[in-house]
Amino acid sequence: MVLLFYFLPVDINHRNYNGMIRLTILFLWITPILAGGQSRVSILEIHARDTFRLDNSGHLTADTLVLNDSACIQLNPKKSNNTIHVKVLIVGRQSRIDGRGKDGPDGEDGAGGSVSFGPCKSGGNGRAGRDGSDGKPGLNLFLYLEKIIVNGNLIIDLAGGNGGDGGDGGEGGGGSPGTVHCTGGDGGLGGGAGSGGSGGQGGTVTFAGKDQESMRLLLGSQIVVNTMGGRFGYGGIPGAGGSPGLGPKKSGIIGKNGKNGLRGRPGNDGVIQFEQQ
Repeated sequence: MVLLFYFLPVDINHRNYNGMIRLTILFLWITPILAGGQSRVSILEIHARDTFRLDNSGHLTADTLVLNDSACIQLNPKKSNNTIHVKVLIVGRQSRIDGRGKDGPDGEDGAGGSVSFGPCKSGGNGRAGRDGSDGKPGLNLFLYLEKIIVNGNLIIDLAGGNGGDGGDGGEGGGGSPGTVHCTGGDGGLGGGAGSGGSGGQGGTVTFAGKDQESMRLLLGSQIVVNTMGGRFGYGGIPGAGGSPGLGPKKSGIIGKNGKNGLRGRPGNDGVIQFEQQ
């Protein structure tokens, strides 16, 4: 158990409050639960532009949680399901809960084909581009609130990650010149383009608790939720065929271009839902 005491004046204003509430002593009490490592917090304030990351349990339980302007709670990406259980949530302007899926990296470009030396030799074929990776799915969030006080707006981002673009195919190498005795070399084949990755599935947010009516009224205005699926990745550009070797007797043949890369699939959108009371 860790018990911390420190003095910090905190002003909390809300239209439903007749006056100003000043907290002169902020008690932070964090107790790991042996069964799952869940963090229990009496009062947790995240300062402006700071980020608080959920621990390995993916759970946070607090009596009072204060998100100041541009403060962020980063959900645990190793847990597909995260839980925030709060009696009173106070949010400032542009406060965030971030559970967005990671974008898939782009595929590497293919290497170009070798250029032949010596008469009448064909160029090397270009290498294929690698496929882009799929975007990771957005995280699921269970958000239990007994009361929410919104002094600005809360953004909950559970979108799926974007798919990576496919790599470009390498160009085919050029054929070497011909002679009076042989035909010029053919151009190498262009490498095929990599396919784009698919977008990740959007996450699901479940609102629960005694203040669901307020959350319903604020949703879309002061509570903005993004559960969209990730964008698909585009296919790469195929490699051009190599140039033919020219010759006094006969020139070689130009290499064929590589195949086009296919684009990925967009991720499915997640869900916004309210727990039945």
